[in-house]
Amino acid sequence: MNKYVAAVIVVISFLACTVSYGSPVVVLDQSQETYAGATGVYATNIPMQTFTPGISGNLDHVDLRLGSAYPTVIPATVSIVEVTIEGDPVINSLGSVTIPDIGMYGGWTTFDFASQSISLTQGTLYGLYVEADDPDYHSPNISWYFQNTTNPYPSGGLWLLQDPGGWRLFNLSTDNADACFRTYMTPEPTTIALLAVGLFFIRKTRN
Repeated sequence: MNKYVAAVIVVISFLACTVSYGSPVVVLDQSQETYAGATGVYATNIPMQTFTPGISGNLDHVDLRLGSAYPTVIPATVSIVEVTIEGDPVINSLGSVTIPDIGMYGGWTTFDFASQSISLTQGTLYGLYVEADDPDYHSPNISWYFQNTTNPYPSGGLWLLQDPGGWRLFNLSTDNADACFRTYMTPEPTTIALLAVGLFFIRKTRN
């Protein structure tokens, strides 16, 4: 047997066994990590970053770069929503995760969706919808970092749900703002096999 074919079979078999026996493969799918500012998260300004998965599978977790001007304990909730853009976004909530505190002054914050079995489909538009529970609100104590100068993530955009005003793009004129986020997926078994084959051929081409 050709040694390259054997290598592919070994990799695919390993990944298939990993999925079957309870240790799923988790991969980084979509991300945007640059920033030039931050937008407040509060009752009259709720941000949502849309994104388009590159693979189909279950959402494992998301990381958001959140900030806080004060070391205040405020719960934060992230919802994963399916989005249809019909002038204004129409959203269908698929699940949500609340954490009790983003930590002193914030940073990259993880929201774990692994137990919710939320299936995402490659090429479909979804959104990360962020809310903060601050009953004694006086200022935007939680903020979400964003980049608004270079359209760093062309497969989605940053929207704000404002009261009054409803939904609007963060940059109305240029549509080039994106929040900082990472989405991690557990791919479908067929997707894992295709990823393994793709990595094999990339390696073979380089050799």
